[in-house]
Parts: sequence; structure tokens; C-alpha cells
Amino acid sequence: MQRALIRLVAALAKSTRLASSILVGSLASFAMTGTLVAQTPVTPSTGMISWWPGDGNASDIVDGNNGTIVGPVGFAPGKVGLAFSFNGTTGAIDAGNAADLQVSAGDFSIEAWVYYNSLFNADTGVCLPMGCDMSIVDKMFDPSLALANQNGWRLMKQAANYFLFCLGGVNTNGCGIAPQSVFSPVGSVSAGIWYHVVAVKAASTISLYVNGVQAGQTTLGGFNDTNQADLLIGANAVEGSHTNGLIDEATIYNRALSAAEISALYNAGSAGKYKLTPVSIIVKPGVSPPVLTREAAEEIRVAILSNANFDATQINSDTIRTAGPSVNLRGKGGRCFPQDVDGDGALDLVCDVRAGESITDGSTIFVLEAKTVSGQAVRGQQEITITGRSSDKH
Repeated sequence: MQRALIRLVAALAKSTRLASSILVGSLASFAMTGTLVAQTPVTPSTGMISWWPGDGNASDIVDGNNGTIVGPVGFAPGKVGLAFSFNGTTGAIDAGNAADLQVSAGDFSIEAWVYYNSLFNADTGVCLPMGCDMSIVDKMFDPSLALANQNGWRLMKQAANYFLFCLGGVNTNGCGIAPQSVFSPVGSVSAGIWYHVVAVKAASTISLYVNGVQAGQTTLGGFNDTNQADLLIGANAVEGSHTNGLIDEATIYNRALSAAEISALYNAGSAGKYKLTPVSIIVKPGVSPPVLTREAAEEIRVAILSNANFDATQINSDTIRTAGPSVNLRGKGGRCFPQDVDGDGALDLVCDVRAGESITDGSTIFVLEAKTVSGQAVRGQQEITITGRSSDKH
């Protein structure tokens, strides 16, 4: 059985021209184990900021950073449901430059499935004989700088047909220079194949994963990002770099995904991630506007509201997590009880969540994520204010 699988892998690698030793290695590893991975939906990881599934529109189904379709962008059968379809000319999705998309100062991750109809596009200025640059998710642009790739970050296919994650270079082009760039092997990308690509910025390193396997990692040097650029899917604001193919399930997170989480996302395959159901929450019911003190041990009372289509009392309290780029809280539901908080006659779920990390002063978005006992993933958010501890005042 294992020998037959190995022969099958070798035949697939030859017929699809998988030049990347990493990709072939991951397939061979699968063959040696002889284990089939069931494709079932995976629960979305915490810290998700925005998710553009491309299911017939450019909506962000997590946080409302909805995209605007620019130029000839359509929809076609994708890896999971429908996907954005680009023809390599002028099309893009512009998701704007909201504060929660300005992530490069901390840890963050970008995830997408991509399929190339061709390795070439109409952007003759950024092409080589073997292919053209094509951006996947891109937030790199500064009209005041002479060189490209000096302000922001990009996840892309480079013209020499490898995946590249890079941040803006300091007085230089940061895409391709080691301290700001990480990439898969040259020639490892082919047309006609679905790839799962994840870029991760974590502490002092940047990493790139292709089909669930780490394709590269490097120590991140100094970089430049003044958060001037809109987030684009399928193009770059300066060079064009228009994708000729499909981009599906583009997602951005405000933390570094682990190798295990990335593997689970890849193994979910066409089942994808469970779609998050938006719910309403009230932070500190009865206190308006809600103000949290910067106190690591503070318990925060949060009400998750029921509605005609959702019963909040069915939430599994052990799955409750809080997130947010500035709040950065962690904790499990400690004490939960049913109560009609908003007076609509339906029981809501009220929980006390304990902060596990320090938090930053100012106005920010409090995000709560959880699952019901049946596995339905939910997410709610509310603007809050963080202030200093009372003991800080002398």
C-alpha cells in the first residue's frame, strides 16, 4: 500500500511539475504514513481580524472591512465555495485602511488559497521569461518614495514563480532582501494547482508556509510601514502585479498562527473554516460607555445576547475567548449564567472573563469569540475604553 502511494506521489509530482522539494517532501511524508486526512471544517483561530471568503461578494464576514471591487473581478468555483476571479489585467479588491488592518507593529498572519490560470499577466514591467509578479494580499504603497516596496507589506507570487512575504525596506526595496523577506524555493509555483499560503510575523521572525509546511523563515530586520496603504487582494497599488487566477478565503489575524493551526487550516481543504456567526455583546452591562481599568486580574462581565435566530445560552463557556489588537486579553469563561439583559424576553448569557495579559490605554475594540455546544462559531465586538489602574494615581 505504501509503495503504491509513493509511486502515485512521484507520478503526481512529475505530471504537475512540482519543482519545490518542500512540496514534494510533504506529499512523500503523507505517502509514508499511509494516512488519509479527513476534510472537515476547522474552527477559526482566535485573533481573526477580517475574512473575505469571496462567496459572490467582497464582504468581510468578521469585522465589516468590506472590500470594493475595482475593475474586472468576478467569482468562480473556488477551493471553498466561490472565490475571487481575476484575469490579470486591472482587477482588485480594495478593503481600505481601517485601524485594525494596521497590524505590522505587532504579530500578525495572512492566509489564503490561490490558483493560477497562468503564471503571466498583462503587467509587462514586472515579468520575467518564466512568469510575472502577482500579489495575493498586499498593503504596500507610498507615493512619496522613489522605489517600490519601501512602506507596508505584501504576500505575493514573484515573477520567478515562488511565494514571497516581505515588509517595506528602509531606503531600499524590501521584497527580495533577506532581512525583510522570506520565500519558498524558486520555481515552486505552477499554474493549475491550488496552494494554501500563510505568512506569519512573530516577534523577531517572519515565516512562510505553503500547503501546511514551513517553506521558509528568517530573522526580521528593520522595516518600514507607516500604514498609508489600503489592503488590496489580487494586486499592488504601485506595480500592478495583477493576479491571473483565483484567490479564496483571504484572512488576516492579529497574532502569529502556530504551525499546528496552519496545518489544520490546510488539512480542512475544501471544507474550509466554520463561518463565524456575528452576535451582539454588551461589555459591562449597565455601564455606558464601558471603561476597563488596566489591571491584569480584573474580571470583565460580558453579556452575549440572544435573538430570534440565536440562543446565547447554548454557548459552551469553555470556548469563550477575547481578542483585539490593543486589548489582547485571554481567558476562559469563568462564571456564566442566563439572564435577560436587554429586556426582550429572551435569556442571554452573562459571563465573567478574567484578563490574562496587560492591556493598552485608549479606545479600542473588544472582541469575543466562542462556540456553541453544537460547534457553531460566533463572534461579537464592542468599542471600549482602557484606562490606568486606580493605584497608578498618586
